[in-house]
Amino acid sequence: MALRLQFDSQQKQKLATLVKEASTIDSKLIEKAFGGTPYIKGAGFEALILGIKYLVKISNNSAEVFYEDPLGKMEDATKLIAYMINTLERVIAGKVASCKANLIKMGQLKGGESARLYEKRITTFIATELDNSNASGVEKAVKNMGGHLVNHPTATWSFEVSPLNGVRIIVAYWQGEEGIPSGASIFLGEEVKEVDISIEELMIIVEIAMNRFVQFYRKETGRKPKLYNSLYL
Repeated sequence: MALRLQFDSQQKQKLATLVKEASTIDSKLIEKAFGGTPYIKGAGFEALILGIKYLVKISNNSAEVFYEDPLGKMEDATKLIAYMINTLERVIAGKVASCKANLIKMGQLKGGESARLYEKRITTFIATELDNSNASGVEKAVKNMGGHLVNHPTATWSFEVSPLNGVRIIVAYWQGEEGIPSGASIFLGEEVKEVDISIEELMIIVEIAMNRFVQFYRKETGRKPKLYNSLYL
């Protein structure tokens, strides 16, 4: 059942303004922003972002947002509103990603030095929580958050998800063996450079995405936390 999302009134007005502007410029901008589907020009849209189904209705220069989340994480649904607004601002400004062949690490981006320890914490969480993971459970968790498995030359499994601006987040996982611990790495599609997302925003989006992936895996398999319950401090 869809629930009404409570958030800041200024954000509601800003979201409404941006949706109307995007719809006026190009009917496909909502789709380019986060795979959203406008249902009436300028009057709202539907979108599935990291497994959260949003229904946004625009009326009287304000936005009403309803959401459905299989994980029941209202904090995730609320956090993502700010990044949906940022994403709309970028696509309206012409910052639209075109998929690139190359992958990069967050540390290669401007200000990326600050992301290294943050990224290490996330990959340690994935490697620990998904140790001896079930392939079927991984695939279901990935699909639940709107991603898909991808081929990797050496990894046990790998997937990608593109929550905002068409920027790919790619995870590769290696199952440990013979005294070698399991490991994981996070990559971004090189198209991230085209859309000018700040490293701070990227870190939070990656954190939300990876936390939800682990939560979906636990939901599918019944696995209990090993390291800690959540990435959120």
